[in-house]
Amino acid sequence: MKYCYSYVEQCQPKNFPVTFRMYQLNLDGNDGRVYQKYRDTYPNFTETV
Repeated sequence: MKYCYSYVEQCQPKNFPVTFRMYQLNLDGNDGRVYQKYRDTYPNFTETV
């Protein structure tokens, strides 16, 4: 499992920011591939690798 990135999303219903960390485990051995959905959806990144 490898850390990929962090992003900030507003938590509902209390409306406060929450930082989520994206970790990924590629079972096919392709460690360069990273799931991009959250990266494309949420522009507020705090860290990237």
